[in-house]
Amino acid sequence: MLSNAPDTLRIRQDEWELEQRTNGKEKLTIEGSDAEGNSIFIDIASNGELDFASFRLCFNGSTYVLPSYPLPTYSPKSRREPNIFSIGGLRVELREPFRRWRISFRGLLRPIDISTEENGQSRKLVYVQLRGWWKPVSDAINFFGDLSARKCAKSFTSTHPLRLQEVPCHTSLFKKLLSSPDTTQWGLLTCNVTLDDSAPEEVRLRGLRKRNIDGCRLLESADRIDELIVSFQEGTRIHWLHADLNGHSLSIDHGHVSFPNYEVDTIKSLSIDDVLSTEDAYIPIATVTDKPVLIKKLGHEQKFSYTAHNGYAVEVVSRPVEYCNYSGTLLRITSIKPLTEPNTKYQLSSPFLDYHASPLEKRLFVVPLSHRACQDSNLTGGKGSNLAKLVQLQLDFTVPGGLCITTEAYLDHLLQNKRIPVLLKSLNNSGSLKSEECSSLCEEIAALVTETRIAEQLRADVEVELKRQYGDSFNDTLFAVRSSAVGEDGSELSSAGQLETFLNLSGIDQICENIKNCWASNFRKEVVNYRRQHGQSLTAHVGVVVQQMVTGGVSGVLFTADPVSGNPTKVVINAFAGLGEEVVSGAVTPDTIVLRRVNGIEIEERQTINESMCLNDGDAIKLAKIGTHLEEVFGAPQDVEYAVIKNRVYLLQSRDITNLDLESDWEFMHEFDSGLLTEREILSTLNVGEVLPNALAPLNLSTTTLTLDRMVTQMTHFQLRIKDSYRHFSVMFPVYRNRLFVSVTEMFLRTWEIAEKDPLPEVVVAGTRIITPEMVDIARHRFAPMTIYAHIRRSFMLLKLIIYQSKKHLKMAEKRPARITVPEYPMDKIDLLDRLESTLAEFGKLGRDHALVSMNSSVTYMFVAMLTRGGAAGEVNADILSDIATIFASCQDVISADVPAAIQKLAQSIWTNHHVAEFCKMTPLEAIHWLRSDEAGECGVQYKDFLLKHGHRGIDELDISGIPWGDQPEQLIPMIQTLLSNEKILFNKKEQVSVEDALSRLKHPVAGIRRRLLQMMVNVARNGVTQRETCKSYLVHGTNFYRKGFLRLGTMLRNEGYLPDERLIFYLTIPEIRQLILTRSARLVARATRRRKLQAVQNQAAYPLVQIAVPQPIGDSTISRTLEETLMEVKGTPVCQGVVKARARVARTLAEAGDTQPGEILITRYTDIGWSPYFPIISGLVTEVGGLLSHGAVVAREYGLPSLIAVPNATQLFQTGDLLILDTKIGIVRKVQDTTD
Repeated sequence: MLSNAPDTLRIRQDEWELEQRTNGKEKLTIEGSDAEGNSIFIDIASNGELDFASFRLCFNGSTYVLPSYPLPTYSPKSRREPNIFSIGGLRVELREPFRRWRISFRGLLRPIDISTEENGQSRKLVYVQLRGWWKPVSDAINFFGDLSARKCAKSFTSTHPLRLQEVPCHTSLFKKLLSSPDTTQWGLLTCNVTLDDSAPEEVRLRGLRKRNIDGCRLLESADRIDELIVSFQEGTRIHWLHADLNGHSLSIDHGHVSFPNYEVDTIKSLSIDDVLSTEDAYIPIATVTDKPVLIKKLGHEQKFSYTAHNGYAVEVVSRPVEYCNYSGTLLRITSIKPLTEPNTKYQLSSPFLDYHASPLEKRLFVVPLSHRACQDSNLTGGKGSNLAKLVQLQLDFTVPGGLCITTEAYLDHLLQNKRIPVLLKSLNNSGSLKSEECSSLCEEIAALVTETRIAEQLRADVEVELKRQYGDSFNDTLFAVRSSAVGEDGSELSSAGQLETFLNLSGIDQICENIKNCWASNFRKEVVNYRRQHGQSLTAHVGVVVQQMVTGGVSGVLFTADPVSGNPTKVVINAFAGLGEEVVSGAVTPDTIVLRRVNGIEIEERQTINESMCLNDGDAIKLAKIGTHLEEVFGAPQDVEYAVIKNRVYLLQSRDITNLDLESDWEFMHEFDSGLLTEREILSTLNVGEVLPNALAPLNLSTTTLTLDRMVTQMTHFQLRIKDSYRHFSVMFPVYRNRLFVSVTEMFLRTWEIAEKDPLPEVVVAGTRIITPEMVDIARHRFAPMTIYAHIRRSFMLLKLIIYQSKKHLKMAEKRPARITVPEYPMDKIDLLDRLESTLAEFGKLGRDHALVSMNSSVTYMFVAMLTRGGAAGEVNADILSDIATIFASCQDVISADVPAAIQKLAQSIWTNHHVAEFCKMTPLEAIHWLRSDEAGECGVQYKDFLLKHGHRGIDELDISGIPWGDQPEQLIPMIQTLLSNEKILFNKKEQVSVEDALSRLKHPVAGIRRRLLQMMVNVARNGVTQRETCKSYLVHGTNFYRKGFLRLGTMLRNEGYLPDERLIFYLTIPEIRQLILTRSARLVARATRRRKLQAVQNQAAYPLVQIAVPQPIGDSTISRTLEETLMEVKGTPVCQGVVKARARVARTLAEAGDTQPGEILITRYTDIGWSPYFPIISGLVTEVGGLLSHGAVVAREYGLPSLIAVPNATQLFQTGDLLILDTKIGIVRKVQDTTD
C-alpha cells in the first residue's frame, strides 16, 4: 500500500514496487479525453505468462482499434524489462512511479464505426504513431483505502439479509480490500499523433490511470463490474465502482469525487440505475461531506466492446455530460463474467530465450556456431551469439558454417603479455586523460596484441574444428573473420562497423593472424571514443567469428520495418550484385525494393540506378517472409544481412533495429512538462523568469526546484489551513518545456477576493497588473471564499512573521548550507548519491526559510505602499509607484547590491595602483593568473575577498548546472575592464537617502500619524529587503553545495568511464543516475546527451508574462517594430526615479551584454546576480520581467539607476544603438529621432 510518510521529495522503494512489473497477474488501464472528442483507452493485463492489450484511439472524428479487435493483442511477458509493458506496437514505460510514464504506439490500427460497433474488418489498416507522456494531476491513492467497515457491511447486505455463516467470508474480503495494492491516479496524457504520412498533431487527454497488482484477483470472480469515470473541463473528477459478487447475491460500491481545489471526498451514495440509464437524465451524487454533485447526461452514447483475456465481455460507453455549465466526458466500463469457461487459446511461436553458458562451457576457446554455448553473448559477443541463434532456426535459409573464438580465448591472449594488463588498467581509468594521450595508449595496446604470438592450443583448436566441418580441404575454402564484441548488435548499442572484418582468407595462418587483428581493432580510436561517448567500458571483451564466405550472388540488407519511420507494413530490401559488406559500409548505391505486408506480402516500389534490378521479385518476397518470421521469433523488427545465390538464401546476421523506440525531439521537449489540471490554468513567468530564466536541466527538476515547489506549497497550505501536502505532482511551480512557471491560480487566486479588490500584491511581485476579471471568475468557481476566521488567522500569522519569525528563519537559514555539505572523506558512487539525496529535506527547509523571509519583505513592502497610497485598497498608478521607488531608494547592507560595489572597489584598486594599461590588455585567463600572483598586491587581496564573499554566486546561480564566479572567475574580467575605461563612472558615489529625505520628496506628501507610521514601516521594510537578499545568498550557497556534490559524483563517473564528461550528470534525474551506476546503460548516456543538445533550442523560447492555458512561446514574428523611422513609446513599472537620454544596449543574454559601453541604457529580459557588474557603468535599465522587489529593482535603487520593469517585448521593440529617453517619473521609455548624422 502507499505509505503516508511525510517525505514528499524522494521516490521511495515501495513506490517502485507498486508500479513496476510483477511475476504474477497484473493490470494497467489508462484513459483520457478532451473537449474536441479525442480520447484514448488502453487496457493491459497479464496472466503471468502472456501480456494482453486492448486499445482504442478516437482522433479527429474517427475511431481506431487494434487489428485483433474485438479480441486483445497479446505477446509473451518480458522478464528483462521490469519497467516496460510492450505488446505489439504498444509500449508503456515507467520512468518514475506515480510521476512519469512514457506512452507510445507504432503500428497498424483498424478504423471502426463506434455508432454501429461495426468491427471494421473490411477497412484499410492505418499506420499510426503515437508518442507521449502521462503526468499526474493528483496524488495516487489506494482506491479501497478509505472504505469503512460500516459502509462495506451495508454494501454486503444491500441485496439480501446477511447469513451468519457468511460473516467470516465478508470480513476477510473487507480486510483484503483495505490492504489491496490497487492504486488510482488522475493525470494528463500529452501526445503527438501521426496517421500514415500526415503531419503530427498534439492532443492533451485528461483521465484516470489504474494499476492493479495481485489485487485484481479480488474482483476477478465478480459476476459484473460497473465502473464510472467522469472528467469535467473545470477540474472536477469522479471515479466510482460497483461490483456484484457471489452470483449477484451481494454487491459493493465505492468511489471518490476529486474537486478542482484538489480536495477529495468519498462518495456516500450513487445509484447504479442512474449510471446505466441511457436516457438524457441526471446522475445525482452525494458525498460524505455533503457536497452534492449533479451530472447531466448529454448527446448520444458511443460504445466500444471487446473480449478480455479472461473471457469477460467488456463494454466501454462514453458520452458527453455537463456539471455547473461545464462540459465533460463520462466513461462507463462494464465487465460481465462469461457463463462458461472461455475456449479461446492464445498460442505464440516460442521466443528465443537467452542461453547462459555453463561454467565448463565458459572455459572453451573455440565453439562451433551450432553449439548452444555459442548463443551466450558474453562468451561469443553480439555477432557470434546472433549467428548461433540463426543456426538453430534455419529452415528456409542457410547460415554459412563456421566457429567462434570466445572471449575466454581473448582474455587468455591478453595475459600472454605482462605489459597489456597494466596498460588496460590505465585505459579503464583514463577518464581524466586528454584525447591524444588516450589514443596513444590505445595504439600501444593494439600493437602489443598483434605482436604477441597466438596460443598454440587456440591455433590447434581452430584447425581441428575447421577440419571437422570442411575436412582437409578447409585450406582451399575462403573464410571471413569478423570481430564480435560483447554489447555489439544489442538492443541499446549497435557499434555497427566499428570493429574490423577481414574477407577472403584461406589457411590457418591467415585466419590466426587476422584473429589477432580483430582483437587489436577493439582498441581502435573510433571504437574507444564510441564507447566513451556512451559510457561503456573501454576494455569490452571481444570474440571473433570465423565463417565460410558466400560469393557470386546478390547480397545486401533487409529491414522488416521501415528503418526511418518504423512503419511495420513496409519491408525494405537493399540489394547489390556483390559482397554485402559494400552495402553495409555505404561504399555502393544498392537497388532498393519496398514491400508491403498487409494480408500477405506484395512489392510496392523498386528503385535502381542500373538497367535492371539485381534481385528478382520471387527472391525478394521469400526474403521478406524469412524476415517476418525472424521478427516474430526475436520479438522486434530485424536488420538482416543476407546473400542469395541461385535462389538459395544465406543469412549472415540478424539483429534488432535499435532506433525505432528512441524518443523523438518532441518527446524530449515535453518530457518533464507538469500535468495541468485544466486547460484554463493561469501560469506566469513572474520572478522565476528572473532567477531561473532558462530551460532547466533534468537534475534541477528532480532536486532543487522540486524541493522549492514542495516547500512553498506546504507553506501556503499551512497558512490557509489546507491539510493535503502533494507528493506526486507540482502545484506552485509547474514545468513546461523544462521552463519553470508560477501558478497564479495557486499562489494568488486561492485568496481571489483579496486579489479582486487590491492589485498591490500582484504589482509587488510582477511589477504590473496581471490578474483579470476572467481569472477571478476561474478562481471563484474553484476556491471557496475565505472565512472571517481565516482572514484573522492569516493576518495574525503575518504579524508574527514581521515581529520575530523572519529574523528567526534568517538565523536558521544561515546554518543550513553547512548541513548540506557532503563530507570530503572517500565514499563510493551509491553512497555519495544517497548522501546527496538525503540532504534534499534540509535544502527544502532552507527554501522554506527563504520563502518566509521573502514573504516578510513583500508584506512590509505592501504596508508601506498602502500607507503611501492612503488606504488598504485602491489603484496603483504611476505616481504611487514613483513615490514607492523614492522611499526604497536606499537599503543598507543589501548583499546583492554589494556585488557591483565590490567589483567597483576592485577596479578602483587596479586604477589607484596604476595597473590599468597592462590589465586592460590582458586576456581573462591572464588577468586571473595575475590577480592570484603576489605581483597583484592590494588588488589580489581585493580579488580574494570578493571570491570569499561572493564566489558562490554568478549567472544562473539557482540553476544547479550554473557556473559560479568561484569556479570560473574569468567571467568577471570583461566587466572590470569596461569599468576601468571610464574614470567618472568608476569613482561615482551614490547619494544615501534617509527616510525623512525620501518622504519629503514624495509627489503626494504624507502627514500626521500616517507619516509617523510610514517612517516606522519604511525602516522595517528596508530591513526586510536586506534580510531577503541575505537569505537568498544562503539559498545560493546551498545550491552551490549541491552543485559541487553532483559534480564530484559526475567526476567519479567520468573517471570510471560511466560518463564522457562530468557535467553530463546534470542531464539525468536522480533515479536515472542510480540506474546508470547499477547498469551502466548506454541508452541513459545517449538520452542525457540529446537532452543537453536540445537545451539550447529550449533556451531560445521567450514566454509572455501571464497566460491562461498551456504556455506558448512568443515568436519574433508576433512582435512588430512598426515605428522604425518614427517615435516609439512603451510603458513599464518604475522602480527607481530619473530621466536619462542615451543609446540602447539590447542584450537578451549575458553574453550579448559583453560589449556594453559606459552610459548606455541596458535593455534585457531579466537580471539576476550575474548582471550586477554592469550596474556601475550603465545609465538606465529596462527589463521585460521583474517585480518591485526583484534583484534588478533592488540593485538599481542602490545605484540610483532610472529603471523600468515589466516592459513587454522590450528586447524586440528596440535595437542596440537606438537613441532613447528613459523617464521613470512617468514610467515610459521612448525612442527619439537621432539627429547626430
